[in-house]
Amino acid sequence: MNKIFISYNFKDKAEVKKIKNFLKKECNQFVSKIYLFEKIHDKNWKSKVSKKLRRCDVLILIVGENTYLSENILWEIDFAKNNNLKIIAVQLGTEYKIPALLEKSDTIVIPNENRKIKEAIKKVFDLDDEFIEKQLINSIENKSYLYEQYKLMVETSERLVERRSKTNTFFLSANGLLMTALGLLTKSGIENKYSFVYLILIALVGIILCFSWRSLLISYGQLNAGKFKIILILEKYLPSSIFNAEWKSLAEGKNKKIYKSFTASEKNVPLIILFVYIIYIIFILIFSLTQTTTERSLIWPTTYL
Repeated sequence: MNKIFISYNFKDKAEVKKIKNFLKKECNQFVSKIYLFEKIHDKNWKSKVSKKLRRCDVLILIVGENTYLSENILWEIDFAKNNNLKIIAVQLGTEYKIPALLEKSDTIVIPNENRKIKEAIKKVFDLDDEFIEKQLINSIENKSYLYEQYKLMVETSERLVERRSKTNTFFLSANGLLMTALGLLTKSGIENKYSFVYLILIALVGIILCFSWRSLLISYGQLNAGKFKIILILEKYLPSSIFNAEWKSLAEGKNKKIYKSFTASEKNVPLIILFVYIIYIIFILIFSLTQTTTERSLIWPTTYL
């Protein structure tokens, strides 16, 4: 999965926030994680940043007015180069200088434009449409195999949808069982005053399940988007392009009133259930802390369930 680290001067934090929000919204199909360092004063910042950089494939440098003078940024650039990270320099202004470390490298230097940023990221990840098409078509020695390749991509895409459906069923069932257990234990009461710890542990298991569930849904969405892109490319060389026609009728996903990504809505379900677990933990902690020493059982009114 593709991961990005954003290096910047804290004076440019407002612009960095906008760029990060754009990446999360528009590039989530091929960017799985965005790292950046948000603490100005931290003695161990080098250790923390190096751990994040080692997980990444690309360093995005936000070039502001004084970026080229920042020792911290220069250290991050040097670390990224030594670890073979690809580097994209985004200039907030054309007059702003990029650090000298990057002047004789293969760094991609672009203006602060959303379209340019997206194109640059796709390029460094070899996700450029022309590149994909060239590699795909050249890899098919005999064009008679093209239709078989197309059928295979459509079939695997459908299987992926089935797998995602089964994943949703599993996690919904697991969370349903956990919530049922929590409800029954809370309603019946527990004699030990400190038994609320067990209830919190069960809720924490549910929270972990929700994080895993959401992560899988995002991965499925990214995989399906990649397969769909290949299907559209292959359709250019077939007599008809039914999927491409359908995608065009949906405004290519650019108008949310016409079409909204299923993954975008689906991945919010684990967050809603996670929120329920958090509320439950807060209630049970408040209840346990307000108990008197004479209270030895957790007996909750049915209105709390």
